[in-house]
Amino acid sequence: MRDHQFSCILRLATALALILASIPAAATTHVVAPDGSGDFPTIQAAIDAAADGDTVELTDGLFTGEGNRDLDYAGKALLLLSQSGDPDACVIDCEGSAADPHRGVQFRNGEPQGAQLRDVTIRGGWVSHPQVGSAIHCGDGCAPQIIGCVIATSAGSAVSCGNGSAPRFTDCDFTTNQGLYGGALHGEHCTLLLDGCTFRENVAEAVAGALFAYDADVGLTDCQFIGNTARREAAVTCTDFSTAQIEDCWFADNVASASGAALTFWLSGPNLVESCTFTGNRSAGEGAAIWSEKISDTEVRGCTFWGNASPDATVLAGNQRFVLENCVVAFAAEGPGVASHYDYAELSCCDVFGNAGGDWVGAIEDQLGQRGNICEDPLFCDPEAGDFQIDCLSPCAPFSPPNPECDRIGAWPVGCGGSPARVTSWGAVKAAFGR
Repeated sequence: MRDHQFSCILRLATALALILASIPAAATTHVVAPDGSGDFPTIQAAIDAAADGDTVELTDGLFTGEGNRDLDYAGKALLLLSQSGDPDACVIDCEGSAADPHRGVQFRNGEPQGAQLRDVTIRGGWVSHPQVGSAIHCGDGCAPQIIGCVIATSAGSAVSCGNGSAPRFTDCDFTTNQGLYGGALHGEHCTLLLDGCTFRENVAEAVAGALFAYDADVGLTDCQFIGNTARREAAVTCTDFSTAQIEDCWFADNVASASGAALTFWLSGPNLVESCTFTGNRSAGEGAAIWSEKISDTEVRGCTFWGNASPDATVLAGNQRFVLENCVVAFAAEGPGVASHYDYAELSCCDVFGNAGGDWVGAIEDQLGQRGNICEDPLFCDPEAGDFQIDCLSPCAPFSPPNPECDRIGAWPVGCGGSPARVTSWGAVKAAFGR
């Protein structure tokens, strides 16, 4: 009897031990301060001590020097974040230079989505190779999440991604970075997902001031590209078998000194651009807003183009399938609204109007009046103030004369004329309509 009771107790204890062993240890938070007074003297020391699921929390201040730059997650699914949630108050300054190169963070050991970097500024990165990520480098199949961060004043493409990596960037700001191909972000053989990010005043010596994608899958949602510059292809370039899905984005005042567009597709596709706005972009040649070239397959739906300038066109289609649906292309300061060098552009339910170099001209002239295409003033509410909603009497309003068969033309809904209130800033319009 006693033996039986002992056996039962032993089996119960063994089962309980197995259950306890299967329960993961409680996550630990490690605090690091710039003066070394936290749980660990440096950020890297905290990362080295952390386990999967742990948090490394940075107090506000300026982190510099060894152990606070060239950070390596070492494959761990840990969270590195600022304690205050304010990236302007929590700064990693790499202090990199040609003589003393350094970067901020690298993910190179297959880090999973649980590896996160949040609410931190990384600035001053510099690396010797022009495309290996002076602020952040992602490689070797990693999939980290970078959320609410500011990437600024780094040289040599601030962020680089390659080798099957699939990082996700959410609500990040890329500002005043410089590079050769992709001033802010350079991606090769990878997947790039960005949501709610802003690229402002980044510079490329060669191509793509903001983002350069080579053989990459690109997803951009609710992003802004403002004032980026390059010799060619001012803001975003997707090339060499890349694919792109770009939705609810804003491209404004990007400038290419030689040729190209705010958004360029080259040997790429399928590409979809939907519900985007292009204003004030300029290039010395090719398309000021969109240039789809070299057997790229591109669809552009429900977009608004206003005040762009290029001698060749605001939207330029190359020698492969190019579809423009429910778009407004209006008031280009230079060049025609839409052009196609090889007669591949197919337009439907589009309003092309008031462009300095002509509207329905050249290869697209016979498409006016076909498939709901019109040439009428779109009656924007206040374009000079950045309000591209349309008047209630606009011909671009849903199912309105002279195109009653077409749904809304352009990226923005009716917002004035019949309404007592009018929103006149991009931020307010975006908030008002959930964009």
